[in-house]
Amino acid sequence: RIIDEDETAYFRIDRYKPDFVFNISEGLYGRSREAQIPLLLEYMQIPYSGSAPLCLTICLDKAMTKKVLLQQGIPTPRFQVFSTGMEKLDSGMRFPLICKPNHEGSSMGLTEKSIVKNESELRKQAAFLVKEYKQEVLVEEFIEGKDLTVAVMGNEKLEFLPVLETYLDKYPKKFRVLTYEAKNIGNDDGYFGHADIDAVACKKIYEIAGRAFRATKCRDFCRIDFRLDKNGKPYVIELNPLPGLSPSLESISLFPKAARLAGISYSELIKKMVEISLKR
Repeated sequence: RIIDEDETAYFRIDRYKPDFVFNISEGLYGRSREAQIPLLLEYMQIPYSGSAPLCLTICLDKAMTKKVLLQQGIPTPRFQVFSTGMEKLDSGMRFPLICKPNHEGSSMGLTEKSIVKNESELRKQAAFLVKEYKQEVLVEEFIEGKDLTVAVMGNEKLEFLPVLETYLDKYPKKFRVLTYEAKNIGNDDGYFGHADIDAVACKKIYEIAGRAFRATKCRDFCRIDFRLDKNGKPYVIELNPLPGLSPSLESISLFPKAARLAGISYSELIKKMVEISLKR
C-alpha cells in the first residue's frame, strides 16, 4: 500500500498499522524534511527501511556533511558557507569554485553558471541562489575531473556496487557537472556506465565510501558521489542516504543504474534493500 507524505500520513499509517515501511519519502517542508516520516515512524514504533532521522538531516545539509567528513579525515573539497552572498571569501579558497543551495538535492539550483572563475561571478551567483532558494549557499572548490558515484548496501558488512561514471563528454552539449538540465535530458542511459578507472583507484574509492557511510551513520543503503581531480585523487562530494529509485531505464536515478551494471534487476534490487533493512 502506498501512503503519501502529506499532512494526513500519520492518520493513514495509524489506520493501516503496517508491520514495516519501505521509506522513499523526501518530506514536505524545511531543511530536515527527509527525516519527517522516519521520525513519525519511530514515534509510532514502526520499523522502516533506510537511515535514521539524524543521518537524513545531516546529509541534506551539505556543509554539515562535509564537517563530519573532515572531522574523520575523509577527503572533500575545501568549502565556505554564504548566507548573503557578500561574505568575505576565505583566503584559502581557490578558483574555480562551485555554488550550490545548501539544503537541496536532485541538482536543484545547479547550472553551468554555478561554476565561477572569479569573485565577481561568485558574488552574482551566490546572491542569486540565496534569493532564489531562501537558504544558505555552499561554495566549494570545483574539482575538474571524473564524476563518479558509488551505491553502498549493508550494515555490519558493506557491499559496493560497481563504480558508476557520468560521461559528461557524451552529452549533446558540454557539461562540466551533472546539472539540473543534464538530469532532465531524455534517453540518458547512454551517458552512464562503468567508471574508466583502474583496480587500485576503485579499491580506494570503495574504502573512502565505506568510511563516509560509517561517519554519517548511514544504514541499509546510500549513494555516495565523488569527483576525481587531475591527479586521480577522489573527493567525496555528498551522500544520498535516500537515493532516487525510479525504475525507468531512461531515468537519472543512479542507484538502479549501478545495480544494472552489477547484473541486478530493479525488482531484485528492491528485494535486496528490503531484506537488508529487515535483517537490521
